[in-house]
Amino acid sequence: MSQSPASPPPFLARMARRGLLASALLAGALLLAAAGAATAATITVSTTTDEVNADGDCSLREAVRAANTNAAVDACPAGSSAAQDTIVLADGALYELTITGIEDAALQGDLDILDNAAAQDLLLTVADDGTATVSQRAKPDDTVLFVGAGANVAISGVVVADGTSPSGQGGGGLKAGAGATVALADCAFTDNVASEGGGAIDFGTGTLTVVRCVFARNVSIASAGAAIRSGKSAIVTVADSVFEDNDAGDHVGGAMLVGAALTVTGSSFVDNRALSGGAIAVATGAGVATTVTTSCFVGNSDAALEPVNDAPITANGNWWGSSDGPSGLGSGSGDAIDDDVDAATFATAPLAGCRPVELLANGGFEDREIGGGPARWRLRRLGQPNDGVQCSSSGCELQMNGDGELNQALQTVLIAGDAGDTVTFRATGSGKNVPATAGKFQVELSLVHADGSKQRKTLKCGSGSFQDDVREKQIVATEPFVRVKVRAMYDRASGLARSDDLSVVLE
Repeated sequence: MSQSPASPPPFLARMARRGLLASALLAGALLLAAAGAATAATITVSTTTDEVNADGDCSLREAVRAANTNAAVDACPAGSSAAQDTIVLADGALYELTITGIEDAALQGDLDILDNAAAQDLLLTVADDGTATVSQRAKPDDTVLFVGAGANVAISGVVVADGTSPSGQGGGGLKAGAGATVALADCAFTDNVASEGGGAIDFGTGTLTVVRCVFARNVSIASAGAAIRSGKSAIVTVADSVFEDNDAGDHVGGAMLVGAALTVTGSSFVDNRALSGGAIAVATGAGVATTVTTSCFVGNSDAALEPVNDAPITANGNWWGSSDGPSGLGSGSGDAIDDDVDAATFATAPLAGCRPVELLANGGFEDREIGGGPARWRLRRLGQPNDGVQCSSSGCELQMNGDGELNQALQTVLIAGDAGDTVTFRATGSGKNVPATAGKFQVELSLVHADGSKQRKTLKCGSGSFQDDVREKQIVATEPFVRVKVRAMYDRASGLARSDDLSVVLE
């Protein structure tokens, strides 16, 4: 389900806990210094209303036009053609783009940022080291941001949300023209949809740098790369970023499809989905370097890494969601790898840079095996006609009918942990005509110690008919543990139980 951009999305708290929210103002100062001695314009946005008029304030759209045209627009001062302009948004503000239409001068639809002769054209940042959201939710008819051919743009502290690319086009959140240079830091791209590829970002040629960003719930409908799609002449670098719950459907690249040079370090890929390349699909030619290191892969569908053109991928030193390494052509039980992926060495525990890290694969039951069962889960019983994974337009969930027998879904994670480790356990339950007594309706977490003893926490759901009963607990390991087990259970005599959004996070 989409999160409202009017309040900070939950994953931003996760970024803060990981130490990912760095100083946007410091980044801006460095970029401004690099722009040289020429006078640059600072354009402070003073209204969240989407407008181009003469009412004495400065909207975001007016600010972009002032930077593009080097002329004052309403109360926005003129940009500079000789130095990098800076547009400053208000901390915590929501800028909804409501002027509909499709053109390339930032008058309607998306915000078009154009090449303006300066070596670095624009820094879009947020005051007070904060976060602001730019959204197309109110009028979802266009991409949120367009970076014109040859433009050089830096964006920090901005959440780009709810963009919808026009029919036949890619880039729901951001689309870049030929030869553009885009540097993203401490940003997020959420709930963007592309009718073609690049649900969040469609980047054909040029240089894309992504540092400490989050990509969540982005979708590509008719092509590849649910978060990022890049062409064969692009250079893409990703560091210290999170890709979670992105969906490329029947295409490749659940998080990314890249066609040229790619370097990924210190990043997490969790529950991304595609026909192949659940996390990353690489379609480079021979001799083009693709390196993925010191990153974490948990619950990505199919093969997490897929070399589409049989070009080799170097992927050593990663955590694959299991202490015995990757599955598929790997010998372990974690996320799978395919041909031409060199993962001979791997981390046997989650990397510090990935923490807090999700341990549970496919906790939302969105990824299904052939036959309809939930990937990475073992089912016991669930013999009624409507048992198993049930999906609707809002997503999938696990459904169990009460028949007095113990219906279960189980998952075991091979992970070694230490005494004092903290694990946060979360689940959502709902029910219909659930009896009040006589049987289990719960989700159970067990830390299995080296000697076989266990620590358990149980999240119990209620009775009657209800929706989205969200429960959460923490468990602190009292001694070293060697695996984690999760069980969703229902054995009451009648009624219908549903489980969803199961999460086990190692802090």
